[in-house]
Amino acid sequence: VVFASVNRRAVAFTAPKYAPAAGRMLATSTQRWMSANTGGDLASSISRLSTLETLLSRAGAPGSRGCAKPDGDLVVVTQTEETLSLHPHLYPLAKSTATGNYVCALKRAYADDEPMYESSTNAPLPIVEAELHGPGMKLLSLNSEHLMRRIAATADDGGRTPDDDETIAIYNDGLGEGKLGDAALDTPYECGSVEQL
Repeated sequence: VVFASVNRRAVAFTAPKYAPAAGRMLATSTQRWMSANTGGDLASSISRLSTLETLLSRAGAPGSRGCAKPDGDLVVVTQTEETLSLHPHLYPLAKSTATGNYVCALKRAYADDEPMYESSTNAPLPIVEAELHGPGMKLLSLNSEHLMRRIAATADDGGRTPDDDETIAIYNDGLGEGKLGDAALDTPYECGSVEQL
């Protein structure tokens, strides 16, 4: 069986390969090449990427199984030979040094190929947790702004420390200036919001 994947930039014909003992499908070199060459334009679909990377390193990814450790467990990654073993629709953002799991943006497959999908072409990418050769991924948030807001709320929950206040200040930096398309997310986090729930 041969699968054909077509978009405006490339055509790839891939034949699935199976691991002899496990019976699992493996990615072909063509699939890996296509995955590696789509990252440059994806960073623009991840809101405030540098802030997200800083917050992930400081606080971890709340709701994650293997990427929730704070204080530098998550390190920023780029596409390398190792990350090519992730699912082809994943764009790696950070890796846990303790578990080896990744926090990734989930690319929308072929959103720019059909006119009916134009509304999702520039939409924010969901943030997920994945592992190398893993069977799937875990949704962490619908986009980077939601995940960062959750990190700020987690820092605000319970006995706040000066470190938590700094995490909230990092999140609030640049908000309220009209730079984000969604006005609801372009408001600074107010300390004490969790207690008011």
